Amino acid sequence: MVSKITMYKLESGGADASGDASVISSKIVRGKLLAVHIIYDASSAATTDVQLVHLGSDYGGADQTLLNIVNNNTSGWYYPRTAAQDSSGSDLTFDGSNTIPTEFIVFGRLKLTVAGQTENKEVKAYILVEEY
Repeated sequence: MVSKITMYKLESGGADASGDASVISSKIVRGKLLAVHIIYDASSAATTDVQLVHLGSDYGGADQTLLNIVNNNTSGWYYPRTAAQDSSGSDLTFDGSNTIPTEFIVFGRLKLTVAGQTENKEVKAYILVEEY
């Protein structure tokens, strides 16, 4: 199977007076979510919350939180994972209690939401996806 690695960039734009901002990707993202690089403005508040959501509601499904970082202002790489499941929808485990992680599969737009940020400061997210 031929695949390629694509990096998408989402910028929250300057936060409003309440410290909130959000942006939705203009392109459909499809594939395996490999990593997310969050970059905070140098003077971001330590109370900044960042959430990355797959908008399943675009096609009648449910929205799915891919990454949720609370009270942080330190830039870094994140590798979000979800539990692998069997054909019945039950989580697979190594030993009956420790779930087996796997990448999120996305097909749709992504939304980056920022809360608690310093006014007029932004957050950037570089989203690394293995596309099919």
